[in-house]
Amino acid sequence: MDYNVSNEVKAFRSVLNANIKNLVIELEEWDNNGVEGCGNNCGTNIYVNGKKIEDEDGTRVHQALRAVLHHLGYKVEINYR
Repeated sequence: MDYNVSNEVKAFRSVLNANIKNLVIELEEWDNNGVEGCGNNCGTNIYVNGKKIEDEDGTRVHQALRAVLHHLGYKVEINYR
């Protein structure tokens, strides 16, 4: 017996459409040269709808994804394949 998911997909889409909000994610790269040649620090600040996510770095893709989704209230596990 084939399982038809079209009704579930339609219901899911209607819930998504009802909850759609504009989401603006901004990434701001920064670079600080160390004092007396003691190294160089760099990173990427993450802003969601203009609000900076404190103590998070979006330099790598998984860091940015985790930070944004966590900020939005999701429990996140990111795995590489």
